[in-house]
Amino acid sequence: MEFITQTTPLIVIKEKKMTVQACLTKHSGFDLETSGLDRFFHQATQVAFTEPAVNLIERTKVFQARLRRCPMSLAEPDALLTTAVPFASFDDKSHRTGYSIAVGLAKWIREQTNTVFHGFNASFDKGFVQGLFYKNLCDPFLMNKGGRTVSDARQTFLASSILDGGIRILRNPDGVWSSTQEAFAAANDLMYGAHDAKEDTAALWKLLGLATISSPELVESLDLTFDKSRLAEAASRASFFVALAFSRAKGPRLEGRAVIGRHPKYGNQQLAVRLGFLDDRQALERAFETIATASPDDVKFCRFKANDAPMTILPGQKLMDRLLTPEQQDQLLQIANLARSNTGLYEACCTAQVTKINNYAVPEYPEAQMISHGFWTDNDMSVARRFHEASPAGKLALMPEMEDERMRYFAEQIVYSNWPDALPSAALQRLDEYCAWRLRTDDDVPWVTIPKALKRIDELLPTCLEEPKRLLEDYRSALTSLEMNPIQRSR
Repeated sequence: MEFITQTTPLIVIKEKKMTVQACLTKHSGFDLETSGLDRFFHQATQVAFTEPAVNLIERTKVFQARLRRCPMSLAEPDALLTTAVPFASFDDKSHRTGYSIAVGLAKWIREQTNTVFHGFNASFDKGFVQGLFYKNLCDPFLMNKGGRTVSDARQTFLASSILDGGIRILRNPDGVWSSTQEAFAAANDLMYGAHDAKEDTAALWKLLGLATISSPELVESLDLTFDKSRLAEAASRASFFVALAFSRAKGPRLEGRAVIGRHPKYGNQQLAVRLGFLDDRQALERAFETIATASPDDVKFCRFKANDAPMTILPGQKLMDRLLTPEQQDQLLQIANLARSNTGLYEACCTAQVTKINNYAVPEYPEAQMISHGFWTDNDMSVARRFHEASPAGKLALMPEMEDERMRYFAEQIVYSNWPDALPSAALQRLDEYCAWRLRTDDDVPWVTIPKALKRIDELLPTCLEEPKRLLEDYRSALTSLEMNPIQRSR
């Protein structure tokens, strides 16, 4: 794994042997730590992946990399408290730059064909990988191409927790349920240092093994979930399906849904009617009445996107028969047939989806324009591949060949962040001024600025204990220094 430098052995389940085969060739767990919650305006600070394995309990290793701060990027003070990592470590010259990590990680992922990448609340971590790739001129959607897919391990854990003999889920003394990874680990007697990418990934992998090792029925359903084309076809043909949900008041829940047609804008998505939760008989009865008699506006809809590998339980699967009684399945079938035969529901849902898309605000800054301004063209991706292989001077020479304005913007940012001395003096001065503005501005911008961070630190400090207080005070000192001298070369 060229994109990382540190390795650690992973805890291995030794007592039992897997009795069912994985549906795809390989599986890999992954996790990221970040400087905030916005995948476009914050950055990854740690990246960890497991070495691919042929099933979810095979011995493997966790590989981790720590990323250096981009000169124009700051951390949310709350993120420092979550990870307990001092801000000064983000400028550690021994850490790799985001560009170096992005190019190496993209190369490695392309080599992992037919691989399922498992992450906890995976859409968050996958989103940051996409943002990392997009801003560094790599294909943002690599993890969903070449037979690859991303699976949300949280749904796997929730499904297992419902089964007899599955993993345990935490319910606090006050009756509130918890479905964080730390809670699953604690409920299953796993101790680890949370909010460190390496530790989180190791714990994730062991929990995946515990969740699937004794449940061939669960693995059968996961088999379909991991195969995007089969899943999309099966869900559209099935009379109904069951999805996993979670409530802090009620814990893991099963919800009936039915696909009613394709999304009017996106060919890789379908529209579904939410039929009701299986643990609420009255709600199911109301759903039947609503679909039969009420306005389509009163019916709950959702999108079904096979590319996201949602945990999907279908009629005929052993897991469906294990979780639902014949009476429950028959009740869902009746509601689903009614919904699928009502063309007014589909038309109303299409109208709502188109209206929602048309009302999206067009992002102002290139960092957030990954979807709104279209995908990279084949020609620009070809130029980007040459860009990655070129010297710093060669990278600058290739920029005029890039047709997309966003790509030229990011290319210049890459050279500025990694090889500022390669820039012409006028360009370097312009980018220095832009960097200083991004860090210091009082404008209403979507990224962390020095004034925003200082204000948030002042809000947090009165409630902090000694160690978190020290982290924030050190960050405040660093921000004060940056405010006076925002251009601090780190190469």
